[in-house]
Amino acid sequence: LLPLLQGKVGNIYRSLFWHFPIYLQAYDERNNENRDSLFRTRPGSVIRQGEWKLHYYFEDEGVELYNLIKDPGEKNNVAATQPKMTDKMLLALKNWWQATDAPIPTTLNPEYEEAR
Repeated sequence: LLPLLQGKVGNIYRSLFWHFPIYLQAYDERNNENRDSLFRTRPGSVIRQGEWKLHYYFEDEGVELYNLIKDPGEKNNVAATQPKMTDKMLLALKNWWQATDAPIPTTLNPEYEEAR
């Protein structure tokens, strides 16, 4: 990533992965600075490929897809309107879990409440 950060290249040509399979902190709807108020409270994984970024949440198998060129603030989830890209990226993420033996949560948080 160093050449990208130093401005020596404009793009990276490999997928980037984030994996966070744990609960971090309690959810407080009144005091939350995140775009996604549940972001820090639920386990998930993310893959970025070029201009696309896919979020996957383990509790409800929720999937979000964003085009970072058109929507750098990740405000418009296009997973439903881009099913081929969603499926492609989700498959790549699942393959990465398998290749890296990533820990996948199997027990639900007993205090989890479906988003309203």
